[in-house]
Amino acid sequence: MKAAVSYAAAVATPSVVNVEQSMVHRNPILTRRAPLRLTSLALRELFRLIVNRLIENIRIFCYDKIMHRSNTRSGKLKAIIFDMDGVIIDSMPLHHQIEREMLREYGYDISEEEHNTFAGNTDYYMWSVMKERFNLEASVDELTAIKKELFVENLDKVKLLDNFYDFMLAVYNEKYLLAMASSNTRKAIDKVMDIFSLSKYIKVSVSGEEVEKGKPNPEIFLKAAKKLGVEPKNCLIIEDTFVGIQAAKAAGMKCIGFKNPNSGDQDLSGAYLVVESFKELSVDTIKELL
Repeated sequence: MKAAVSYAAAVATPSVVNVEQSMVHRNPILTRRAPLRLTSLALRELFRLIVNRLIENIRIFCYDKIMHRSNTRSGKLKAIIFDMDGVIIDSMPLHHQIEREMLREYGYDISEEEHNTFAGNTDYYMWSVMKERFNLEASVDELTAIKKELFVENLDKVKLLDNFYDFMLAVYNEKYLLAMASSNTRKAIDKVMDIFSLSKYIKVSVSGEEVEKGKPNPEIFLKAAKKLGVEPKNCLIIEDTFVGIQAAKAAGMKCIGFKNPNSGDQDLSGAYLVVESFKELSVDTIKELL
């Protein structure tokens, strides 16, 4: 009886093996199609994995390239800080004319060579030296105020240095941040920015009135870099005077010496590069500096 029940159960509930074997016997084609179907699924899965891996590799490659450019720029030049007198505007002759005429009113004069030694310094420093040397009646504050007023009144007589504007546009279009750091007064800087429409490109400026110590102290350049939000090592200075280059080096910034004949015989040997015209500078030249 038990054997009969077992036999009946076996017949009623065939094993998976028996079912597969019976199906194969009934449909021999299945023995050929089943392996093909499994192979096709495997190939599709393999293809999906390859495509996904390829997409991931492309994504990683592109990300690395972007990060490489970012890291390269982060370790290199981000900002250019210009001196104003003798670099942006050819104003040194105007400085000399006003100051020597003021001295002559007191009956004194100095040679052009000696006068050039004050290039890059503040008006206050220059008149402090002159007052002590010639025992001038007026105070240093009075002399400085007269000089500042006369200079601003005559700023419409000065011109931009040749090719400066083209160079400024080129580096601006390359997304470099631009600033001006000048020993001159705030009023003079603002008027120059207005006359030549520079404020669109030069977003930051620092005057000699806004620092405690003038060049060769690095304070003026460090303050400009701080206002730009850029580390000193990522800044480049363009200067036409010895004291300006010394200030740039003290700030930990690289410097291009701009040899302007009107600034006198300045020692620019401390600069990373010395040029006589903005024609000698290009975006590629700047990129190679840092």
